[in-house]
Amino acid sequence: MKVTIRIFPINRRGSFTSIEVTISIVNPKVKDIFDFACSELKGKCKVAKGTTYLDMNEPLINGDCLNIIPI
Repeated sequence: MKVTIRIFPINRRGSFTSIEVTISIVNPKVKDIFDFACSELKGKCKVAKGTTYLDMNEPLINGDCLNIIPI
């Protein structure tokens, strides 16, 4: 499964960084990607799909694009 992650800067002035990750977990959840890719950002960011904030237990589907947004 491939998921695109866009990480927005803390100052919200620069452009975001986009990376594509491939994961081999069956039925992955948002927290699986967040734990894998962004462990140092815990407590400092929220995860969204588009403009909708997601719960960490939301299921992911192939091709999802997650936004990591500083709070």
